This record gives sequence, C-alpha cells and structure tokens, in this order.
Amino acid sequence: MERLVHTAFRLFSAIWLTALLLAACQKAEPRIPVVLATFPVEISGPTDIAVNPDTSYVYIINNANQVSVIKDLNEIALLETDSDRSVNNIDMAIDEVRGWVYVVNKYSDSVAVMRDTEVVAVLETAGRQPHEVAIDPQSGWAYVVSPYSRKTSSPGERPTTEGNVTVIIGTEIIGTIPLGEVRATHVVADPVHSYVYVGTVWGTVIVLKGMEEIARYETGSSVNAMDVNSQTGDVYVTGGDQRLYRFKQGKLVDDVKVMEGDGSIGNMQVHPATGDVYLVTWGGFGDTKVVVVRGSRVIASIPVSASSSKMDIDPLSGNVYVADFWNDLVTVVHGTEVAATFETGWYPYGVGVNPANGRVYISNTNEGTITVLGFAE
Repeated sequence: MERLVHTAFRLFSAIWLTALLLAACQKAEPRIPVVLATFPVEISGPTDIAVNPDTSYVYIINNANQVSVIKDLNEIALLETDSDRSVNNIDMAIDEVRGWVYVVNKYSDSVAVMRDTEVVAVLETAGRQPHEVAIDPQSGWAYVVSPYSRKTSSPGERPTTEGNVTVIIGTEIIGTIPLGEVRATHVVADPVHSYVYVGTVWGTVIVLKGMEEIARYETGSSVNAMDVNSQTGDVYVTGGDQRLYRFKQGKLVDDVKVMEGDGSIGNMQVHPATGDVYLVTWGGFGDTKVVVVRGSRVIASIPVSASSSKMDIDPLSGNVYVADFWNDLVTVVHGTEVAATFETGWYPYGVGVNPANGRVYISNTNEGTITVLGFAE
C-alpha cells in the first residue's frame, strides 16, 4: 500500500509539474525533435502503441496475437498474448500505479494481462468481440467493453447484440455489467471523479460509477472517438454528426460543431496540459485537417497530409504528432500551427509518446520497423 500511495503521489506531482512547464513554454518557440533511429522489430506488422512512463517500456501490438516490448531504442521481448488462437489485438491500457498492462484480443474474446515483459494471464471476457479497455486509476479496475453477447443460434449466424462490460483488476475478473441491446465499442475513464463512459455504435453514451449504471445520453450519431482531460475529468465524445460532446461528472454539459459540409472525424485527443481538444477531420480526398477546439469554440483548422489518422501528444514539449499512413509522414503540430514534418518508414500507423522523456515511437506497419523521434539529451 505504501508503494502504491508513493507512486500515485509521484505521478500526480509529475502531471501538475508538466502542466506548469508546458504553460510556460507554450509562448516560446516549439522544440523540434530529430529522428533518433529507425530499427527493425521481430514482431510482424506492428500497429498500435502504448507507453508506460513509469518504466519506459513501450508496448507495440499487431494483428497476430503478439506484443513487442521496447526499452529506449531496443526490442527486449516478444510476447504471445493468446498463442493458441487466431486473434486481433486492437486495444491496450496500462495501469501505471499497479503495473498491469491489458491487451484486448477481439477474435478470441479475451484479455491478456501483462506485467513488464511477461504475460501473466489470459482472461475470457463476458461478451463477444471485446473492443476497448480503460482503467479507473483510483480503483485500479479495468473496464472492457464488448458489443455482443455469447448467445448464438447456430454456426454462421451473427451474435446477439447485447453490450457487456467485463471488470478486471490484475488477473481477476471481479464483475460483469450488462448494457442491454446496444453495441458497446468505446470506453474511457475519468481519473478525477471515477466515472466511466461507454460509447455505442448507435450514439448512446452510458455512464457508469463502479459497477452501477447511473445515466444514458443520446448523441446525434454513432460514437467514433472518446478521450478525457486528465486534469479536470471532462470527457469528450465525437460521432458522425461532426459534433464534439463534453461530459462532466457524469452529465452532458455542452457540444460544439467541429466542421461544416460533408466529412467525418477520424480521431481525437485532449491535450493533457492545455485542455485543448485536437481532432483529425476528413472532408474528402486531400481535405484533411487537425481541428483545435478550446472550450466551446473552434480556434484553428490546420491542413495536414491526406491520410493522417493516429496521433499522440507530448506534454513536455506540447507537440502533437499525427501519422499519415499513406504518404509515410508524421506531422508535428504545436499550438495551432504545423511545426515540422518527418519522413518515416512504410505505412506509419501507431504513434506513442513517452511523457517522461518526450520520445515518440512510430510503428511502420508494412515495413516491420519502428521510427523513434526525440530531443538531444
């Protein structure tokens, strides 16, 4: 218990120190990283990335039940998350306080639980095709959302639509929350007030507290992205209606129109220090922008290369890194302007920032390599 309290206090202090430093440097010239290395990894087809800043382990997943673990500029382990089944790992979450790493295995209906460089358990989820996992840092509970129940009439038929949430801590399943006839595909946890928000294909946002459902809200259309302001606990939700919805302490408080005309929102992330929301919008071929929302208004619409999608934010420098998988580029946005563009390997897909040192890890999926950006020591 003493170790957990110490670690939690250290993480809390680091977040606020980072916020103060970033607030001071936002007015200064942006820091531009350099390419530190591009190196091959044993994992084939690397995709999404998660970073544990407490250990500096970088976890990279692919679509063939594998996780590569990187430390600094070296691959130190290759793990099988569910080796006797055909799976598709599509989401990860890290409990920085307790050291657990959760990897969702969509097509084996399971969650692999890791610690450091070892798989310690594979747990079967309550529902079929689990999509995402989020952690409430206060309780340590991991919430895994699944859009379907296990009820099937006969082989080849579609599974019954019945949303489920499997709640895990460490290597134990501690409960299941049935959601009814909704396809739950997204989840995010408010680290300040311990609310958990579940997004569905039909636009319903379900609010949980612990094991209890406390509210449901209807947005304009299907939920396609969710994120949280780690300082305030405000949760942001986007859908196909091109609006950004803000929730606070379990309640829907406001929304803002993000873009006009045809198009969609491809991704979203909240800046951990400024609270600004960065969204990747697609308005048609060649019309891709990073839209910045502050409060209830759009303050910038920044053109970027056509197939930009995944992104991550460095709280140390304030840089926003956006990967363009079609043109093999990563764009660096600082504030409301493009600060730099870097060439990567073939088909850069995942982006992960280590906030402890500002290093940026980019998975080049079709090349089997990792590009690392960073600053001089």
